[in-house]
Amino acid sequence: MKKTGPTTFEMRAKDFYPERDLNILLVVSNKVAMQAP
Repeated sequence: MKKTGPTTFEMRAKDFYPERDLNILLVVSNKVAMQAP
């Protein structure tokens, strides 16, 4: 596993088959900038 940024990691594998289900959490920010009328 390699740290590619302050909060990101990357792992590469060839022919990877997990022994169990992977738990993956995706967090998305939906902030919208408010514009003055």
